[in-house]
Amino acid sequence: MISEEKIGILAQQIKNGADVYSRLIGQTYLIIYNNTYVEVVFKTSNFKHLTGVGTTLSAEDFYRNALNNRLMGSQIFFNSDHPYRLCKKKVQCVNSLEQLLKNDSIIVEDIITAKSRCFKIGLTDLSFTVCFSENCNVNGNILNTALVPHSLRVKDDAFNKSSMQHFVDCILSMPNNGKEYANVVYGDINCISNLPNEIKDRINLQIVL
Repeated sequence: MISEEKIGILAQQIKNGADVYSRLIGQTYLIIYNNTYVEVVFKTSNFKHLTGVGTTLSAEDFYRNALNNRLMGSQIFFNSDHPYRLCKKKVQCVNSLEQLLKNDSIIVEDIITAKSRCFKIGLTDLSFTVCFSENCNVNGNILNTALVPHSLRVKDDAFNKSSMQHFVDCILSMPNNGKEYANVVYGDINCISNLPNEIKDRINLQIVL
């Protein structure tokens, strides 16, 4: 039985994680590696799943309550599908998401999970991995080519369970409604010259350089 005190502490950590996550929402990130790239966005609807906790709240309400400091311990629960110890580790990783984008990281491709689910792309620092999948609406229709975070894996050997691994060379960002990437989040911008023209045309080199 998990004590109310422990649940309350975890709820506070989730609130802190929502604050971190809020700084990622509204931005599209261009992750450049191995002379290619992937675009990712962070949606409010993905936050709940990344924490791993059980809740009767909708994904939107869960994130909104956490961000506005209204999430209560009574609104989250744990069971065999949402084990407390794993949730605690996942919440700590959610609090590190911003740093994952700003520091050395590795792209892993075609990750096979224990439940035989395959994720096209993952981003990892080897302590945890964020797995990305297609950006779909509620009907399952793909909205655009950007990927969204769907799963957070904690020390589950995602590196060795992937088909390919590449160091991230550079990460750029722009507002979701922007036209050009102009903000350097991480890395060496010299790698931009090796990208396909389709994406180079969307990078404002004058601002970046």
